[in-house]
Amino acid sequence: MLSNFAATPDKSALVLDWTNGRQSRLDAALLRGGARDARSRRERIDTGDIFVADGIQITDVQAMGTLGLNVSFSDGHDRAVYPIAYLKELSDKNDN
Repeated sequence: MLSNFAATPDKSALVLDWTNGRQSRLDAALLRGGARDARSRRERIDTGDIFVADGIQITDVQAMGTLGLNVSFSDGHDRAVYPIAYLKELSDKNDN
């Protein structure tokens, strides 16, 4: 389903290459705001939303086997695991 992935050179987005030939681009701010890890869920419960710093960047992306990607951000958050199905959902929702 996902054949390749990389942060853009300016680290402002994640580019996903799908096996069907489609390419998606997801902004770092969108990904950080949509994180579903325990810390992010707690922040949503406590404050109603996730604070996303202006100009947030992707500092690292690692495959988590074939199930998803772990994305690290310039705000120090490094536990954001995005299942492939969720990345596909975000890509479809954002028409890219």
